[in-house]
Amino acid sequence: MKLVTWNVRGLNKLYKQKEMKEFIKENNIAIIAIVEHRVTELVAKKIKNKIAPQWNWCNNYGTGDRGRIWLLWDPNRVSFTVEVTHVQLIHGQVCILDSKMRFSFTTIYGLHTIGDQRSLWHELRQIENDQARPWLAMRDFNAVLNIEDRINGNQIQESEVKNFKDFMNDCHMAELRSIGAMYT
Repeated sequence: MKLVTWNVRGLNKLYKQKEMKEFIKENNIAIIAIVEHRVTELVAKKIKNKIAPQWNWCNNYGTGDRGRIWLLWDPNRVSFTVEVTHVQLIHGQVCILDSKMRFSFTTIYGLHTIGDQRSLWHELRQIENDQARPWLAMRDFNAVLNIEDRINGNQIQESEVKNFKDFMNDCHMAELRSIGAMYT
């Protein structure tokens, strides 16, 4: 079972929708989290139906005016039960239907300021307190663990690193090793 997250700007464009649909099919994706898509709530369902017409989905439009997170899943292979919808995350339980394997999954699109991120760290700590299963938290925290993790851009402040590291330590989280292209 493949679970993917994708930070995709410009999903309003037909060529991006086609690219997303082909990517899901060609890579045999079962769950995909799409963040920072810049799609308004008024056209969201129409675009979702072009990408994955038979799939179930949820979003976080109800948490604020920007709703930048979608979670789509193939109901023939997995089920997803939403437990928390927040302006910066969607959290719930995944069940892989053919194996009955279950795990918690959180997809994240963190806001950019330290002040805005406080509610993200708080909500994630609350989620961690309730965990009884393996937990996978993925996507764009808009925070870095180490000062050298950012190439170019604004210089990183120690408080940016500290808050994310504190969250990781408090929740016993570990960064998964990545391979392939960085910053793509």
